[in-house]
Amino acid sequence: MDDNLFNSFLFCEGEKLYLNTVVSPNFISIAEEILQKSYKIVYYELNPICPICGQPLNKNGLQKFILNKNKTIYKQKYSCKNHKYYKTTSLETFIGKYCNYTL
Repeated sequence: MDDNLFNSFLFCEGEKLYLNTVVSPNFISIAEEILQKSYKIVYYELNPICPICGQPLNKNGLQKFILNKNKTIYKQKYSCKNHKYYKTTSLETFIGKYCNYTL
């Protein structure tokens, strides 16, 4: 597998494991078992764009999320430097809105 393709879905930075929004939260326990280590899980979006001006969004902190009421993960927050536009990584593909449990 091409490393660039693999890195577009997940990568490690220190004690953080970054997962793209296409990776199921069910993968977290598998990854921790394979790596035999617990990581701070951060979900991020690949190349987020401002819907107002079309410019790339800047990282703006993390939002804590309790997955399945037992695993703390984080969602990357973004902001636009040109507008007062803020966005948080969405996991609605795997987790229903206003819910903590995977589908």
